[in-house]
Amino acid sequence: MSERTYCLHHVPSCVPGVPLRLRHSAVADASTERITVEEKIRVLVVGSTGTMGSSVLGALVAAGTPVRVLQRKPPPGPPVPSHVEVFTGDLRNSNDVRAAMTGISAAFYVSPHDDHEIDMAETFIQACERADVRLVFGGVHATGGVLSRRLKRLLFSAMMPH
Repeated sequence: MSERTYCLHHVPSCVPGVPLRLRHSAVADASTERITVEEKIRVLVVGSTGTMGSSVLGALVAAGTPVRVLQRKPPPGPPVPSHVEVFTGDLRNSNDVRAAMTGISAAFYVSPHDDHEIDMAETFIQACERADVRLVFGGVHATGGVLSRRLKRLLFSAMMPH
């Protein structure tokens, strides 16, 4: 049985509706043309204790996607499922955010309602860019028109630099 190496560009089944670009190779068995990915996709979820974030987490877990959540402290409610990796850190700390990105392919940022939201989003976006992590942003909740416009400009300039 010979093996061929393919470059896998999209894995549409990992997160429904969200194609993920990978830089990992995959090996296909020539007799079955079955492709096996050498490295699993792991998704980071920020805001997993909120209403939207917990829905994102639930959908990813239901799809069988390996998930890591970034939490400042353990939530008062029910804990995350045992197979979900919990990373404790602060979004305002760039070292924590960079460490949480290690081994991550995609990140869902369901923004917290916080006075430091713009700074946290900027730190998170920069960490995604440095780690080559695909970012899915779950909304802009900054209070007030000026903050909201500033955060939207920051996001869109990062997503569409031209």
